[in-house]
Amino acid sequence: MRRRAQSLPSSSEGKRNLEACRLLMSSELAFGKSLELSLPYFKPCFPENMGAQPDFLKRLCTQSVCLEQILCSEQGITGTIQVLNLAYEKEVTVHYSFTNWRTITETTASYVSSGYRAECNTPETDIFRFRLPVPPFILQPGAILEFAICYHVKGSNYWDNNNGHNYKMSCHSYNVTVPRECEDSMLHFT
Repeated sequence: MRRRAQSLPSSSEGKRNLEACRLLMSSELAFGKSLELSLPYFKPCFPENMGAQPDFLKRLCTQSVCLEQILCSEQGITGTIQVLNLAYEKEVTVHYSFTNWRTITETTASYVSSGYRAECNTPETDIFRFRLPVPPFILQPGAILEFAICYHVKGSNYWDNNNGHNYKMSCHSYNVTVPRECEDSMLHFT
C-alpha cells in the first residue's frame, strides 16, 4: 500500500485554492482589467557593443584586454572579450558580484577564435566568451550586478574594469499585457 506524503495538500484543499484564484481572476477581468505580467531583466549601464566604441582599439592596445560585447537573455548574461595574443598559454576570467563585492564569484571564459589587429602592432588578438548565470532570487528591480575581467598571461594580470568603475548592470522590470485569448491559460501560472 502506497502512502501519500504528508506535505502534499489534500485534493479538496488544492481545489479550494484554485477556485479562489479563479474567482479573483474572474472578478478582475469582469471589471475590464487586463492581466499583466511583470518580467525582470538586466540592463547594462554601459554600451552593449563596446567593440564598436571609437576608443576600443586604443583601450585594447593599452590594457591588453577589453570587453567586446554583452548580451542579456533568459539564460543569463553572455559576453565576448578580446585580448592581445601575448602568449599561447593564457587564462581569461570574469569576477562578478551581486552584493557590492561583499561576495565574489569567478567564471572562466572560453576561447572562441583569433583575429588580426594591425593597429596595435601585434599580429593577433584572441576572442573569449563567458556566461554569467543569474540566480532567480537576484531578479528584483534595483539589483545590481558588477563585474571586471582579468587576463592572466606570462605571469602577469591585465584588467578591464571599465576605467576603474567596474561594469555594472541593473535589474529592471517591464509589464507585458496578456492577450484576452490567453487569459484562461494564465490561470496555471498565477
